[in-house]
Amino acid sequence: MTAMSEPTPPSPAPSQPLRWSEDEIFAVMSNHARRRIIKALASGQGRTATDLTATTGKKLDATIKDCCILAKAGFLQMSPDPVDGRKMRYTLPPHLPITPTASGWELDFGCCVLRV
Repeated sequence: MTAMSEPTPPSPAPSQPLRWSEDEIFAVMSNHARRRIIKALASGQGRTATDLTATTGKKLDATIKDCCILAKAGFLQMSPDPVDGRKMRYTLPPHLPITPTASGWELDFGCCVLRV
């Protein structure tokens, strides 16, 4: 039985902040598992997809798929895990408009504010 390998990281994030359309924001954030991934990574500590499965409540392959969707849209960054180079570590990119609040985190996209 072979272990499921994680995908290769996308090209590096642009130096300028990304601009998302309302449709892109709602399409990506409409999924509860993706919002949970963003919330889990809001502290600034990177995690592997294996670590995030408990957060999403999904199996590993479904969690990896959600991470890839978030990364492709520019909501996550992927890099090789320093502990286990076979895995990818997911983090929030520095251009993501996330701010800590008394009750959690806010992502202000201009057209909407997502509270996680």
